[in-house]
Amino acid sequence: MTIQDGMSGYNARQEILPHMVISAEWLGELRRCETAISVGQWLAQYRSKVMETSQELPGGLSLCRIFTALVDSCISRLYDLAISEAGIDQAPQMCVVATGGYGRLDLCAHSDIDVTFIPASDAESSCERVIRSMYRMLIIAFMDQAKMTIGYAYRLIDDCGSLDHGTQTNLVDARIITGSRHVFALFLQEYWSQFNAADFVFRKIAERNEVIKKFGISLYSVEPHLKEAVGGLRDIHMIRWLGAGKACLTTGGDWANVAGQGLIDPEDVDTLVAAHEFITTVRNHLHILAGEERDILTAEKQDAICQRMGYQTQNETPAVELFMREFYTHSAHVSRISRKAQMRAKKAKYLVGLGLDVENEELIPNIPLLQMQDLSWMIQAVSIAQEYELNLSERLIAIIRKMVVENPDIRSIADVADEFFNMLRRPHSVCRSMRMLSDTGLLGWILPEFEYTMALIPYDPSHEFTVGEHSLRVLENIEKFHDISDHNYMDYRRILQEIPNQEAIYMAALLHDIGKARMGDHCVNGVLMCRDVCARLLVSEEVQSDIEFIIDNHLLMAETSRMFDLNLDETIATFCKNIETVDRLNLLYLFTYADEKAVAPGLWSEIKANYQRDLYKKSVNYLTEGMNEESGPQDIGRYYRRLVKDLQLEKFDENQVKLHLEEMSAAYLLNTPQEVVALHIKMASAVADGRPQIAFHTQPGSDTTEVIICAPDDPLPGLMAKIAGVFYAAGCVVHNATVYTRIGAVNIAIDTFVIDYRGRAIQTSKRSELEQNLTDVLTGAKSVEELIKQHRRRNAVWPELNSVTIRHDLAKEFSVVEIRASDTPGILFWASRGVSQLGWNIYSAKLSMWAGNAVVVFYVQDLSDMKGNEASERLRPILIDRDIL
Repeated sequence: MTIQDGMSGYNARQEILPHMVISAEWLGELRRCETAISVGQWLAQYRSKVMETSQELPGGLSLCRIFTALVDSCISRLYDLAISEAGIDQAPQMCVVATGGYGRLDLCAHSDIDVTFIPASDAESSCERVIRSMYRMLIIAFMDQAKMTIGYAYRLIDDCGSLDHGTQTNLVDARIITGSRHVFALFLQEYWSQFNAADFVFRKIAERNEVIKKFGISLYSVEPHLKEAVGGLRDIHMIRWLGAGKACLTTGGDWANVAGQGLIDPEDVDTLVAAHEFITTVRNHLHILAGEERDILTAEKQDAICQRMGYQTQNETPAVELFMREFYTHSAHVSRISRKAQMRAKKAKYLVGLGLDVENEELIPNIPLLQMQDLSWMIQAVSIAQEYELNLSERLIAIIRKMVVENPDIRSIADVADEFFNMLRRPHSVCRSMRMLSDTGLLGWILPEFEYTMALIPYDPSHEFTVGEHSLRVLENIEKFHDISDHNYMDYRRILQEIPNQEAIYMAALLHDIGKARMGDHCVNGVLMCRDVCARLLVSEEVQSDIEFIIDNHLLMAETSRMFDLNLDETIATFCKNIETVDRLNLLYLFTYADEKAVAPGLWSEIKANYQRDLYKKSVNYLTEGMNEESGPQDIGRYYRRLVKDLQLEKFDENQVKLHLEEMSAAYLLNTPQEVVALHIKMASAVADGRPQIAFHTQPGSDTTEVIICAPDDPLPGLMAKIAGVFYAAGCVVHNATVYTRIGAVNIAIDTFVIDYRGRAIQTSKRSELEQNLTDVLTGAKSVEELIKQHRRRNAVWPELNSVTIRHDLAKEFSVVEIRASDTPGILFWASRGVSQLGWNIYSAKLSMWAGNAVVVFYVQDLSDMKGNEASERLRPILIDRDIL
């Protein structure tokens, strides 16, 4: 076989693309190349010459055509050599095809080359021998000799029905290089017969939108990305792809097919071609200057490229400014025309299947669907709407509603369940699809247990929505983790993406409150009902186990973080006993946020997020490293030595540091950050004259402020009550209190309170007021009673006590006092004063408020020597006594 025979494909291409010219001189020179090495050397030599003279060419597209022709010539020669090496008398029934940018003739100076081998069948041994030789020769010629990146693929005609979206896109640009045109025609016939235009168009648009999110929505970037950014080459490719997909016709490197599909206006064609020419010219220059494939137009390269393109300063306007102004103008045109093409492509009419069409981004029926026996098509219709972000037409919704009412039993449960869980596994539009299912009645058809909750009142004053609506909002909050950008919540996004069975957490969102439809504990009821649902929907044991775990424990993390002391090992150990694994902790961490945030607008707060984040981190450490008594002293010793060393580096006196650390508890050492320890040492040293030290700290963006108070400890219990009274008088709300006492020659209280004022962090003027009042009360210059009277708060609403519970099994050294009452100003002062009147020393406090209710939890010195309900019975009358305030 001669070289000219092997180049027969060129004649056909020249009829379609007259601007694609193969030099006769090249053909003659390549005939004398007998090895892949010599072909590669020839290619390297000619590419260098072309790049050296690139500024003399009329434009970037012409340069792309030359690079493409060079590569085509070499591949055709290698194909001849491979046939000769395989010892074949006649050409095999196969073709070699260019795809991607190479197929579109958009091959820039250092673009990747994509080649696909297509045999008539995989049974022909001659094809296999040729392809093996071609693989080897391509690597030698292109990668080893010419230093070009080449990718290759092997496709059978029978593969056309199972191609992924990326492969489909590459093949939309397919162009024969050499080989059998008949085989290529058969391949294209099969490819387009299997092609789903609706799937391709809507996936392509969604894919482009995701990329734009990554590279930014503005085309006016100082250093624009020539290929992927808005108004870049990808937007030009998009127009061609959408036109080809809509017409089911290969692009072939020409705009005629696209313009004929009505996606762009005739007057836009010249504008688009000019922009394509300009941006491609810039890209070629960038490749040549960089010596490799580069697509970010950096400031440094802008100066060099504008010189290569002949720009000059005009009327004191720098050349580079004129160059970039023209670049942005072309990009703006491309962006506008591409958006128009995408909009028109989305609104066009396509055949979907299942008796459905899509038009104007709506699914519409095209056959009498009411006569269909297999009703699984209904959920498939919603699944399609989810996948492509379509709506259901009113006519289609009416048909589905009618069929659900008339056919309450699901015949093909396996197909329905499979499609339903596929919808839960998708990374987008999960909540939207569930609402579609609910609106059409399909969700009640699949999950009647959930449908009942849509109109179920929760009988909880904190909830603003029905049980079902709340559950859908939980699901929506989980889905939002995929797109969350707040750096404070990025860990939620990471965790969700790492969860192996995401359908479990979405299913748990739908089912977590279904138990409220029955009397009793809704968590227990929910687990029992969930088992019936999972059995009916053929859920795997692994996924069912995770769903049941979430339902059974969905209140645990919120209650633990809100009500218990997270600095105590026992709190973390008790919590983790129910969790067991980090995977389940991850599920609960995400779910707790989503659940609480869905209760009512404004109920979620950053302080709740911080508590839950703290509990999560400590639980991860516990579950991964363990926690036991034997490791305690060793850990404390390690922390002690590290703190002494690090604080010395901050120029603290070693004796001063050691004294402070020796007089503080182990819990303090293990739970206090180094910078806070340093602050405490400074404050404690300044307390020597008896004057309390007060510090305020607000995290950026936080609605709360930490107030650290360092003062001589009262000989009698009641210090917390005094401090809480000052906050009450000032109208501040206390969320949390942590109390440490430095035991030494002089005992020093180091207390930290988390507070806000009218829902916001404490401002400068309020800080001055609080600091003065705290100093007056703690030094005895003024009593709490005088301060409260001064601020006229004696007539405040009295808290209504609901219950007092005292437990001795939650911490080794403390008893936990839980006081539930109505949420009224000064509730912490009221509760702490009552506890201190009994002589009980408070170690820490937590305050939780919602919908007019409040829970105050104190950790106090161990009261386990009191029998039965003695402790709670002693506290109750004191709290009821109105003279307490």
